Amino acid sequence: MQRFLWLLATATTALLCLPAEAAQLQRWQFNNAQNRLEFSTDTKVEPQAQMLFNPTRVVVDLPGVKLSAPKQQQAGKGAIQQIRLGQFTRDTARLVVEVAPGWTLDPKQVRVKASSATDWALELPEPSRETNPRPVTAEPAPSTPISSTPISSTPIAQTTPPLNPSNANPLLDAVVLEVQSTSGGLLVKTSGRVGSLKLERSRDRAVSSSTSPLPVFRVRSGFRRR
Repeated sequence: MQRFLWLLATATTALLCLPAEAAQLQRWQFNNAQNRLEFSTDTKVEPQAQMLFNPTRVVVDLPGVKLSAPKQQQAGKGAIQQIRLGQFTRDTARLVVEVAPGWTLDPKQVRVKASSATDWALELPEPSRETNPRPVTAEPAPSTPISSTPISSTPIAQTTPPLNPSNANPLLDAVVLEVQSTSGGLLVKTSGRVGSLKLERSRDRAVSSSTSPLPVFRVRSGFRRR
């Protein structure tokens, strides 16, 4: 009895250690009229679909599925160029629906539907023409309001210092009121500030030079000459 139980346990363990049998893809076919890829497996699988580009294609991976033939393909029609089937990895088969150059599909409308645990369908939208890519151009900078900078109230620096009372010629404030001829010369009556002249005479009593510029007078309206 003990020997029988030991043999039963050994056989059970051996059966559990045997690798699980891989799923088989029983059939697959692309319906050109409906843009629909139908496929069936002998056991339950969980297909994984994605869309790839350059070239544009939709791939469906079937984990746990091993193919009897290494590669198969079916010619497409119109914008669908071809459908391929191959062993993507050791334990994963892959179905590929390749789109013809110049055409594309809307990824949001690609769907995988199951009618049962073993029967599936990949539904594709109607292909559309690719728009020519626009040349890369620099985007215009966003409009930025130009701030109005007020003009500074600071006066512009002058290249020459302004005239001030300390360096102004006091003779410019004098106004000639009357000029009289006398035996000693001319008598000039003025109004305002008149700067003093410093005259130097030579030995012959002629004026040789002066340390002040020649006075400049303004003649009053109604000037009288005597």
